[in-house]
Amino acid sequence: MVVRGAGRVARGTRWALVALVALVGVALGREPSSSAAPTWHVIGAPSPVGQVYAAAVCPTSRVCLAADDLTSASSRIVVSSDGGRTWRPARLPSPPTSLAALACPTASECLAVGVRGDPEVRSRLAIEVSRDGGASWSAVPLAASLETAAIGNRLTAVACASALDCVAVGAATSPAPPPSTGCAPPTCVAGSSGPTGSTYGPLVLTTSDGGATWTSAPVTGTFFSAAQAACARTGDCQVAGLGYTHCAPTTLGGRTCSSAGSMLGGVLGTGGATPTPPSPTTGSWATETVPANSFTLNGVACPGVTTCLAIGQSADSTLGHGVVLLTNDAGAAWTARPAPANSNLLASISCVTTRDCVVTGGWGRGATPVVYLTTSAGASWSVTARFPSLSSLGDVTCASSGACIAVGVAGDTRGTVRGVLLAN
Repeated sequence: MVVRGAGRVARGTRWALVALVALVGVALGREPSSSAAPTWHVIGAPSPVGQVYAAAVCPTSRVCLAADDLTSASSRIVVSSDGGRTWRPARLPSPPTSLAALACPTASECLAVGVRGDPEVRSRLAIEVSRDGGASWSAVPLAASLETAAIGNRLTAVACASALDCVAVGAATSPAPPPSTGCAPPTCVAGSSGPTGSTYGPLVLTTSDGGATWTSAPVTGTFFSAAQAACARTGDCQVAGLGYTHCAPTTLGGRTCSSAGSMLGGVLGTGGATPTPPSPTTGSWATETVPANSFTLNGVACPGVTTCLAIGQSADSTLGHGVVLLTNDAGAAWTARPAPANSNLLASISCVTTRDCVVTGGWGRGATPVVYLTTSAGASWSVTARFPSLSSLGDVTCASSGACIAVGVAGDTRGTVRGVLLAN
C-alpha cells in the first residue's frame, strides 16, 4: 500500500531517507520547445542519516518548507529563503513525533499536521501553525475529546481553500465498539476493531480562523484512511485514500475489513461562500463513488472550481498499474483517464491549471522512480525525469509559476540512507 509522504513509498522502508526534489525549467502551462524539458539535479547539503521527509511546499518562488516524518530524533521542519539552495531548521517549541503533510495558503500562513507519540502504541494528534512563512511554529491546542491519547490517532493530510478555511484529515480511536455482526457497505460504519475492542475511524477537522481553532466534522460512508487532500477556492475539498469494501465479524467479537481506493468529499466555509454548482456533499463529508479496480488512491489535486484529478494504483495482483481519475463536478462523478504507460505506484499529484499536472511514481516492473507530466488533463502523459538511484518518489507540490518541489527516498535501510536536496 502506498500512503502519504514518506510512508507513500512502501511501509517496508520506514526508515528510508527522503530526498527533496525541485522541478523548474519549462514551467507547467507553457508550451515547451522540442529541445527543452523540465530538469532536476541535486542541491544543498546531505541530511543526517535516518532523516525522513514526508512533504515539501514552496509558497513563493524563494520560500520553501519541508517537514520530516519518522526519525530517530525529534521531528523538524526546514526552511529555505533562496528557492531551495540552502536550508535551515525552523523553531518548533514542542516538536511532534512525526509530521505527515504541509499546506501554505499564503506566503506567511502555513500548517503542518502529524502525530505526537507512537501511533502503534498511544498517540495524540498534532497540528502546528506558522504565521511567518515557516520560520517559527506553535502547537495548536485541541479539544479535550481530541487530545486523549489512543492507539492509531494521527493526522495525515491537510489542505486549504483560503488563508482562513482549511481541513486536516486523519484517523482516531472511538470508544464505541464496532458491530459484532459485521457489515457490508453502504450500511457499514467506517472503522475497524482494535486490540482493545475500540473502533478506528476517519477524522475530519475543519478551521475557519486560519488554524487557531478546529472542529470535528461528521463523516458518512466507508472512507477510512487519508493520503492527500486538495481544496478549490470555493471550499469544495477532496481527500484521496482508502475505504472499506466489506467487513466481516471475527471470532473475537470484532471485525476485519477489506479496503480499496476511495474518495472523500466535503465543503469548507470559505467565509460563507456557496459553491457553484453546489457540492453534493454540502453539510457533511461523505464517501464518493469511484470506478472499480482502484486498489489505492494516493493523491488528488483540484486545479479548477469543480475539476479534480486523483491518482493511485490498480488491483493488479502481480504489478500495480497506475490509476488516474477525473471529476468535473466536485466529486459527484469520477471517470477513469488513461494512466501513464508502464506506470505503477503513482504517489502524488499537483496541478497548476486544469490541464497541466505533475505526478510522481514508479515506472516499469522495477518501479523506477519517475516524474510524469500531462498537459491535457490526463489524456496523455510523458516521463520528464527518471531517478534510478532513488528508491522512490513521494509528495509533490507545484506553485502557480509551474515550479514544483517533491520528496523521494534514497537508500532502503536505516543505517545507510541519507537525505539529498534536488533542484533545477
